[in-house]
Amino acid sequence: MLKILTCIVAAAAALTVSCGGGQKPAAGTGDDVLLTDSALMHGLTDTVRFGRLGEGEIAVRRLTMRNESSRPVVFVGEDVSCGCVSLEYDRRPVMPGGTVVVAVTFDSRGEYGWQMKRVLLRPGDAAPLKLYVEAEVE
Repeated sequence: MLKILTCIVAAAAALTVSCGGGQKPAAGTGDDVLLTDSALMHGLTDTVRFGRLGEGEIAVRRLTMRNESSRPVVFVGEDVSCGCVSLEYDRRPVMPGGTVVVAVTFDSRGEYGWQMKRVLLRPGDAAPLKLYVEAEVE
């Protein structure tokens, strides 16, 4: 029963990501997340997939946030649903056409099984960007 529920939740999360304004999934090192005027106005949802990790492993994924909007973007903070997830990024303005790399770290110490954590990345006065961090900890 738990396995079925896990599959249903994973499918729902995948559907949410696929409806995120046509954005390319953010999983993997070096993948782009496009910051458009629409994404900044309405928000953006994406998933960072870490795959299978051993318990106690600390993994990092780097996302390239590409500013394709008509205004500068400054990330002013983040809210994480778990202390096991952290972000590192440059807090200087990203001009239109520019990029910023966001390092997403997942610390699997004390975690076990399928994990889905939420991060809200706040770009100034724009709508928050919602990132889900997913991993299977063995």
